[in-house]
Amino acid sequence: MSDTEDFFAKLEREDKAFLDLISTAKDEELYGVLNLDGAAGNSFKSSSGEERTRFTFAAWKSRDGTIHTDELYVEMLLENGPETPIYPYKLIHVRARLALHPCGELRGWASEIVNKNYQDDELKALIPVLKSPVTIEDPQFGNFKLNRSVGWFEGTLNEDVELSLQAKTKKQFSALLPTAQLVVNNLKIWVEDAKALAVKELLETYNTGWRDEQSPTLKENQFKDTLLLTSISFHDCGDHFVLLFDAQDLFTHHSVSVPCSLKSGCIEAKL
Repeated sequence: MSDTEDFFAKLEREDKAFLDLISTAKDEELYGVLNLDGAAGNSFKSSSGEERTRFTFAAWKSRDGTIHTDELYVEMLLENGPETPIYPYKLIHVRARLALHPCGELRGWASEIVNKNYQDDELKALIPVLKSPVTIEDPQFGNFKLNRSVGWFEGTLNEDVELSLQAKTKKQFSALLPTAQLVVNNLKIWVEDAKALAVKELLETYNTGWRDEQSPTLKENQFKDTLLLTSISFHDCGDHFVLLFDAQDLFTHHSVSVPCSLKSGCIEAKL
């Protein structure tokens, strides 16, 4: 079984375990501020085949009145979700069950959106804070800024390589930082391995399918030399990260992407 298959099998196991926990939890009334994504009613299919939708509270209040500023990820069946989009930073009231997801964070399963125009002065007062810029200064990598539109902290490595961590909070950023440090400290090895895999999986594809008649056939070292590292992105699913290379027009403006993991090394090279 490949590393990619292991990853999706893990997600399926975690989803089932979470739903088992939710089935024994009690319904709660939750009140929250939607994050930048809002609640658009977009659907996705779960591992069990259900059509679901999801949204995230940037801040929320539990039934005892406690305000939480850690984000809360909530899923629900699509048929119970909003019929029209609910815009970012709107306050809503949902009926949901909470449980600790196997990934280690509290998550919710909503059965109903009770009120799409909820009013709460305490939560409303948090909105300007939630919209304000979030920056982190790291002694090794320098400054990172949260791009709220995609949920990533973004920075640069040596001014020419983008460095991104899939995190929406400083706590999530800190959890990914050790992986980023380990990879960057051994970056030369990772880049060499990624380029070797790209040669194995894409060189023939270029020479036989993408190369125009006026261009020479490339050898392994020539192909490697065209690949310039442009970004490293660290995902929130454990030790997975992606090296992205500029192929300098070999594939008509397509970049070469190499997903990797600390456990399995470079997994594949793809356009």
